[in-house]
Formats: sequence, C-alpha cells, structure tokens
Amino acid sequence: MTLTVKLKKRKIIPAKEVESPESNGTTETSGSSFQSITIDEAESPSPTPKQVVPSTGWGFLSSGLFSTKQSDDAHDTSSRVGAWPWKILKSTFGHKDSTAGGRQSEQAGPAVDHVPELTWPRLWRSRVDLCTAEFTSAATTVIVLEQRPKNLPPKPLAEQQRHRVQYEAMLREIQKQEERACERRRRLEEERCRREEVATRTTALWSRGVLPRWQEVCKSRKVRSLWWEGIPPSVRGWVWQHSIGNQLNITPELYEIFLARWKELEDSCGDCCCYMDGLGASVAPGNPQLEAMTLDILSTFPDLHIFQKGGPYHDSLRNVLGAYATYRPDVGYAPMTSWLAAMLLLYMDAVEAFVVLANILNQPCMLAFALPRPNQVKRYLATFDVFFEENLPGLFAHFKKIGLLPDVYLGDWVLVLLAHVLPLECACRARDVWFRDGEEFAFRAALGRLSLLADSLLTLDKEGAAALLLARSSPAASSSVAAAPFPIPATQEEALFSAIAGVRMVSRRRSWAQVLALQGSGWGGEPV
Repeated sequence: MTLTVKLKKRKIIPAKEVESPESNGTTETSGSSFQSITIDEAESPSPTPKQVVPSTGWGFLSSGLFSTKQSDDAHDTSSRVGAWPWKILKSTFGHKDSTAGGRQSEQAGPAVDHVPELTWPRLWRSRVDLCTAEFTSAATTVIVLEQRPKNLPPKPLAEQQRHRVQYEAMLREIQKQEERACERRRRLEEERCRREEVATRTTALWSRGVLPRWQEVCKSRKVRSLWWEGIPPSVRGWVWQHSIGNQLNITPELYEIFLARWKELEDSCGDCCCYMDGLGASVAPGNPQLEAMTLDILSTFPDLHIFQKGGPYHDSLRNVLGAYATYRPDVGYAPMTSWLAAMLLLYMDAVEAFVVLANILNQPCMLAFALPRPNQVKRYLATFDVFFEENLPGLFAHFKKIGLLPDVYLGDWVLVLLAHVLPLECACRARDVWFRDGEEFAFRAALGRLSLLADSLLTLDKEGAAALLLARSSPAASSSVAAAPFPIPATQEEALFSAIAGVRMVSRRRSWAQVLALQGSGWGGEPV
C-alpha cells in the first residue's frame, strides 16, 4: 500500500501518466500503478523524491483494479483538456441550472466526467458578417447569463426567466442593428465599386477620345453629357486648366515674383504675429486680410487634415492665396476663396493653381462678389430673384415674408460653389460643371440646394433660415436627403444634381444672360 503523511496544509496532485520509451507505446504511472505525492506548502518548493513502493502480494490486485481506470483516463485526457475552458458556458449552452452541479465540478477541478457538446444559442447560430464573411463570437455576451457567484444566494426562478427574456430581446435588437449596419456597408461597397467601374471607363474615354481632340469635341453634346456626370480625378486638373484658359498670361516667373513679395509681407508682419491657443496658427492683428486668410485656412476641408497648420498642403495653400493677394491688391484676400484654392491644389501644383485661381476670380461675376462691387452684385441678386420666383414660388414668398434677402447667403455660395457644405467629390463635380457652363451654373446650383432644403426652410424664421443656409457643414438633421434610410454621400450627390437638373434657367423665354442684361443700369462700365 502507498502510505501518505497528512499535514495541516496539503495539496494532492494525481500522478501524471507518462509514456515510457521502453514500453513500446504503452502507458504506465510513475513509480507504481497508482501513487500520491504530498507537498508541504510551508517548505521550500524543491522537488520531492519519488516514493518507491515495495512489491507485495497485493501488487497484482492493485494492478488489476486500476488498469481499466487508468486506460479510461488516458483515453479521455485530450477531451478533458480541450473542454475545460468552456466549463463556465456549460449550463448556459445546455440551458441547465448549474447551481449544485457546477459547484461540485468546481471542487473536483478539471477532472470533468462528461462535457456536453458545445452548441450556440439559436439567435447567434451561424451569424456571418456579409461584408467580411467572418463569424461573430457571442461567448462574452452569453457569459452574462451565468448564475450568481456561489457566495451569493441564487436567483429566484421567476427573476432568472425574466432576465433571460430581457437578454434575448437585447440580442434580437443588437442583431437588427448589426444587420442594418451591414446593409449600409454593403450598399456603400456596391456604390464604391460602381463608381470605380464608371471612373475606369470614363478615364479611358476621356484620355483616348476627348483630350487628344480637345478643341474639336469639347463643346459636343456627347462630351457635355460626360462632363455633367463628372470628370475623372486623373484628368480633372488638365480639363480645368484648359477650360478656363490663361487670358491673363500669367507665367511661372510672375508667380515667383508675387510669391517673393508675399514672403516679404509675412516677414514684416512676423513681429506682430501671435499664436492662437489650440490651433497653432499665426495671426496678424494689424492686417485684417491676413487674419481672415489664416482663419479661413483653419476651416478649409477640416476632415482632410491636410490644409491646416502642419499639414502637407498648408504652405502651398498659403503661398497661392498670398501670391494672389499681392498680384491683385485691389482684391486682396477674398473671404472663403481658400476653399477654391484648396480644391485646385488637390489636382495641380501651386503654380498651376495660382494661374487657374487668378483667371477664375477675373470672371465678371466672381470679381463682383470678391471685391465686392455693389452695383454689379445688385444686378446678379436681382437676376437670381427672377429665377428664384420662377422655380420656387412658395419658398420665395416665405423669404419675402420673413425678410431674408439673397445677399445674406448667396455671396459665399457663388464664390466657392457650395464647397463648404458639400462632400468633397460632390463639390468637385459641381466645379466640373461650372467650368463647362460658367457663372450661370453657380446660381443654378444655389437654386438646386434651396429646393432640397425647402421643406425645412418653410418652417423657420429669418434667424433660423439664415443659420441653416450659412452653416459650414451639411445640415444632416434638416436635409430631406439625410433623412433617407441610407444617407450615403452618393445619394446626396445624386439628389443634389437631380434637383439642379430640375431648375429651369428660362424666364419668360429669356435666358440667364438676357435677364441679366435687362437688370437696371448698375453695370456702370467698371473695368474688370
């Protein structure tokens, strides 16, 4: 027999089964067929020598008694090891109360007699992410349904059933939310793939069929139709430069001259520059235009984080705007034009952006709002009112009633073409059509946006309507487009351009240019 000395504190460790190299694959216990080793926890953790049990007459009996048990234990060792980490989920997945049985198994340690097959709850079985094609594990959530700790009284049956009902309701709600999110991701992915396919086809069409014969086909009906759908980003810079031209004959050397003057102006203002808390941008209090430029740059496409202080395009944007301010000191820095210059820098270098910016702001309408020239601005506002009343009579009457005039919001919209309230790609597409149609499209796009916001604007007073129209971010809560089940950017873009396409730029059989020519005598022959 094996003699074990019982101490005050002890820990019984069953002898491990080892495979003897001389046994040809048979298993045997270390020392004898069964052995217990006692370790005193108060002593040093040095290994205890194995006890040698002398051979007795009971050896054959003990071997016969425990051989079958050892064989069974050896057969179940791998299954026990793999199943033990899931013991805490046993009662949950099997839907059994483990108050008594669970405590007994905890006392017995990892030697579990039987581990039920691991099954997932019905609500979470075979849940596959449609986008990533991966199963979502619910183990952490299921553990919440475990019984209370053993040092606390067990839950009453009614409370346990009520908690299970609430828990399953939570699972169903989470599943619905994930399905909606997955559907949104699926639609976004489909839209992205569709746009990539369209961009690939249109890029090849523009590169091979349009750009080589630009002067011949740029005004054809087919090219104008392609233009309306948006210019591919890879050729957008080239098309913009050739559409606006260079009537001012600005050269790279001229840009360097005005850039050097701008640097001198910055250096002269260096002593009076200070730094704004949290923004890290220098502002010259004595120079209002420099201050306005700095503040506008901070808010230019803030989601991109490339035009602000420390961004890769910050210096280029500041140089282009500063060079133009010294090139046209009568205009200086026109508020909000940082959005226009930043959009140009996304598709061309600084010299090309300066040339295009100078030629854009040299257009009569743009120059009238940039200076500003009050007489010319009045003519454009009066012309806009004619087409506003023609297309949106109800909203026009409401604005008249509350006293909201177009000069409150229209100036910024015309200068940057809604770039501060539209997604970037949508704003670039709008600028594409502006290069095709000219100044008329800026007012047409303004009417399209008003038609989208008409339902919300009709319920607001003057202050509320002005705040909505002057907001620098898209008013998702007020826009009927954003109230759609899946307000993806592509949906907003298509809704906006559908509204723009529905605007009629004809009033009493007169076009925009004809109505503009009839508006007063405020043109005054001012030099451009």
